[in-house]
Order: sequence, then structure tokens, then C-alpha cells
Amino acid sequence: MFEGFDVSENFVVAGGDSSLFLIDNTTGDSLRSAVLPGVLVIRVLLLENIIFALEQVSALDSFRISIYNLNLNRLKSTNLFKGHTANLGNTGFHRPFNLIQSNEEIVVQAAVHADKKTKSHIAKVTLAEVKFILATDRHPGLSNGLVVNGDQAYLCGIHEVEKVNLSTGMSEWVVEIPTSGPDLTIDYINLDDNGNLLITGEDYLDFFVRVLDPEGKTLFSYLNQEPDFQDGYWVGDFGGNIVVYAHTIDAGFLKIVKTAPTTDVEATTPRTFALDQNYPNPFNPTTNITYSIEKQGAVSLVVYNLLGNEIARLVDNQIQTVGNHTISFDASNLSSGVYFYKLQTNNTSVTKKMLLMK
Repeated sequence: MFEGFDVSENFVVAGGDSSLFLIDNTTGDSLRSAVLPGVLVIRVLLLENIIFALEQVSALDSFRISIYNLNLNRLKSTNLFKGHTANLGNTGFHRPFNLIQSNEEIVVQAAVHADKKTKSHIAKVTLAEVKFILATDRHPGLSNGLVVNGDQAYLCGIHEVEKVNLSTGMSEWVVEIPTSGPDLTIDYINLDDNGNLLITGEDYLDFFVRVLDPEGKTLFSYLNQEPDFQDGYWVGDFGGNIVVYAHTIDAGFLKIVKTAPTTDVEATTPRTFALDQNYPNPFNPTTNITYSIEKQGAVSLVVYNLLGNEIARLVDNQIQTVGNHTISFDASNLSSGVYFYKLQTNNTSVTKKMLLMK
């Protein structure tokens, strides 16, 4: 079972209990694997030709950041928590780790249980060094409790979110999310396409969504009033549509809580090679994908699932003329979820994601 994976245009890297895999994201074939005795790979990030892995080493009861090349040779390992006992069984947090790319650096967050307290440690990682930024008990390492935009990091606790400057390690603001009942729990935070903070969770047996701008001001607030829905487990921005994954007692559902304004798209001569966001998005079961090419040549447009497996080949190495092109994609035989679509010419490619919601 994989604990963490990451996808690039060419590869899928996946890690789990005592193992690390590199997979071809076009064919789904395993290219190579590494056996890591006594190591649990919790999170992985693929940055160009380097793999960053956050690992738990059972024999040492410790956590480390390791760096691998694409041959899965370990180039470097650094113990993140020297002098601490990080016993996850006593923390009460589920997967209290986050590993995020920020420009050319990696930002790591993890929970450390020591001295009868659980603290969240934030560090920057490069090939040369691991630089600790801060340790705080305000945000004890909740899963998916960290998002990064440049040098700005947003951390969430149970009831509040905080903005931290990663260059200085200083807090810029803290916002407590108001509750409509006796209790509120933040379960997930994310960024929209404009750099605003998306927040979801449970507000007294109903899920909520709140959007904050970079200054901490509320731009949008939603509290579910429909029966049966409870926690919000995930929230994201798909072409301006705010979508939340919430659950009932029996099942989980994707729900649009805010729709993007519609605009008329006019056919124009393209200025450059471009792939537009599919429309509508989310969609069920059909959507249109528009792209433009600046030079006549062979074009491919392929749809992949989250594991990098090819789902549909909408354009198969066809010679196409300069201009705008629109292709319809029918996903009637697919299940709900996130899919990627990749446009490729002779020397250029671009990939975007879309959400099928049935």
C-alpha cells in the first residue's frame, strides 16, 4: 500500500512500507524500485530529477528527510528531530506530516511529541541543507494542515489559521474561524488560483467553507444547511468553482458551493501555444477542451487518471493547423474524481486537471 505519491509529466513516484517505486506515467509500467528495510515512506515530492521523501525509521523511532535520484539511489538523509521522541501512537494525530514544494525549496511540517507536548516543526529543505524555521504548539501538525505560496505559509490548528513568513519565521496574522454551534474543527486547507486560502471542516454537524484573502479578510463563507452532510474533508478551486468533498453517515459527495462567473469565449488567432481549462468544470459527463497551437504540426491530447494511467487519447498525433481547436470529452464510463489532460506537440507539452462529478 502506498503512503505517498507524486506525479510529473513523465513519472509517478510512490512510497510505502519499506519500498519506493518509480513508474512510467504513460504506460503505468514500473521502471525501478528500491527496498528500504525498516523505513516507512510517508510523503514524496518529485522536483525535476530529484525525489524528496519524508520517512519514518522504525528502529530509531525517528523521522528523516531523504533525497533520491531517479535511479532511486539515496543521495542524502538528514534526521529531522534529533533529541526528540516522535511516538505517533501518543500524539492522536492522523498522518501529521506535510511536504510541499515552494519555488526551488521544499517545506516540511511534522508533529513532534516530546515533553508531554505536541509541537509542529517547520523546516526548509534543499540539496545543501535543512533549515529549521519555527516550532509551535499552536498548530500540532494536522494532516493537510500546511499550504505554501512563495515565502508565505498558512498553518491550521483545530479552530484557527495562521500566516507565517518563511523568510523570517514570524507570524503575520492569526484568524480564528467563528462557529455557529458549540464546536468547530478545521479538516483541510488549500489555495485557490488567486492565492486565497480555502478552509473546510465541521461546524457542529454541518460542513463549512471559508475563503480568506492574503490579509486574512473573509471573502466568502458557506455553511451547509442540507440534511445528512457532516464533515468537509477536502476543498479546491476548479476554474473558479469552489468544490468541497463532504460526507454523510453512509457516503462521500463532491459539492459545488460557489460557481465561477461565466464568460463568452470568442475564437481568435492564438498568440502562443496554450491549453485552456476545460469547460464546464466540474463536469458530468461531457466537457470541452480548447487549445491553440502557433505552428502546424503533430498534436496529441491525452487524458490520465491520478495514477498516471492513460484513460483516453482524444487526439492521436494528428497534423493540425495553426489556430484554436476544441475537443469534446465524454466520461460516461468513468467514475467521479480528478483527471489530468495533457497537450503535446513536437517540442512542447502542458498538463491541466479537471474534475468529473457524477
